[in-house]
Amino acid sequence: MRCANPALHSHRGLEFLNAFDGAVPYYAKSTPDGRNALLVAVNLDPGRAVETELEVPLWRFGLPDQPAIGADGLMRAQSLIVRGKRQRVRLDPKDLPFVIWRLEIPDGRRYGQAS
Repeated sequence: MRCANPALHSHRGLEFLNAFDGAVPYYAKSTPDGRNALLVAVNLDPGRAVETELEVPLWRFGLPDQPAIGADGLMRAQSLIVRGKRQRVRLDPKDLPFVIWRLEIPDGRRYGQAS
């Protein structure tokens, strides 16, 4: 996973994002040029599954809150379409206590091109 994602080659490009549960740190990791961007959310509570909403940073691509964007779920090799900026996830320590999504960059845009 690290070899295939240049965003993981450096400590730079880290941006904490909104998760609506205090037990879930959630962040974006991107390359300086914005061509590779990952979203990572982790359940830090080993005793319970957490269901929470995450805010997908569509604004970092210069997009409004409603569009759909493609993503790859890297831990289970699944493709998904993220519709809108708020996404509900379940992070279960007995199954998979974290998610890692690689965002498909839309229309030649780059992550971080719009703040």
